[in-house]
Amino acid sequence: MNKIEFTPNEIKSIIEGKKTQIRRIIDPQPPSKYDRLYLESGADYGWWWSKSTSGEGSSQQDLMIFPEHDFKKSDVINIGDNINLKIINIRVDRVQNISQSDCIAEGLEFMPTTMFFDLTIGSRFEEEFIKNNGPNSWSDNPWVWVIEFEKFTS
Repeated sequence: MNKIEFTPNEIKSIIEGKKTQIRRIIDPQPPSKYDRLYLESGADYGWWWSKSTSGEGSSQQDLMIFPEHDFKKSDVINIGDNINLKIINIRVDRVQNISQSDCIAEGLEFMPTTMFFDLTIGSRFEEEFIKNNGPNSWSDNPWVWVIEFEKFTS
């Protein structure tokens, strides 16, 4: 069984059924010349594609395998008190690409009385991400593992 660390607030949100997704910074980050990801269908690995300077696309020699991780789709993670999480999907994204529905899956509640996404749920996710990952973690816009899971009891 693999281990993904959760904060006490994250565990509380999981137990309450609010959190079904988590983001973890990929370490090490790829060099800045890489800007896209190709993921093998059904695989737990892929390649970074480099930015094209000629406008003709990337060549095979511009590829770099992205870092391995300690978790795979279908892994089960115990978070205590007979509560387990089954990983149902893993993808890679830039942290600032998070959508409103992803913020909700991260355990944040949508406040329908406000009109501006950036001033509510998105900024609350940003604050939590900075609190958990450090002062420059949001502004650096790192690549992150997006891990989706289902809760079950054993």
